[in-house]
Amino acid sequence: MCHRPRSKFALSIPPVPDIASSVAVMTTYNPAVLALNDMLRQQLQLSRSFLTMHKNLHENLLSSVQKNHEYTTLEETKEVGH
Repeated sequence: MCHRPRSKFALSIPPVPDIASSVAVMTTYNPAVLALNDMLRQQLQLSRSFLTMHKNLHENLLSSVQKNHEYTTLEETKEVGH
């Protein structure tokens, strides 16, 4: 941990308490907070897996596209159809 020299204008900021202990303290007052915390964690994990899956899908689609592919024009399609 790096310590900075104190100046006369420095503010003293207390350390951030452990999140697990904070949740434990809050749940002693309201058990719904623990359920909400669990639900939000599950939603975050679901969102992360969704984004990872779609990133992989996008990368696979990009790798399968030919770089020098010539697209068929409407006029070319009409010529073949008649």
